[in-house]
Amino acid sequence: MLLDQGLERVVVDVDYGADPIWAFRSEGVVGNLDLDAFGLETQLVDALRSWARDWESGVAAVSAGVESSADREQRWRAMGRTLANRLQSALRGHLLVHYAFDADPESPVWDQS
Repeated sequence: MLLDQGLERVVVDVDYGADPIWAFRSEGVVGNLDLDAFGLETQLVDALRSWARDWESGVAAVSAGVESSADREQRWRAMGRTLANRLQSALRGHLLVHYAFDADPESPVWDQS
């Protein structure tokens, strides 16, 4: 299991075609991780992946000039924050979770709740 690999923190963030979780050790980024490797509940994994797909479709819509809704982005960011909180609860005691879209993404989510 990944929790035994010396990871210090994970960051909930997005990238094309990737699960929205990135791992870090003290020396820097380890890379993008497969959510299935954490042994999380299926509902949380599915919600995180759906959130990432929403970003991909939203970026595509904005790039094509179809949509540029500030409300949509605000809802998307709020959902990501909620999911980061849920991930922190699931990993409590193992890893700190950060959310890339917080005002201070260097602080763990539980410091900003």
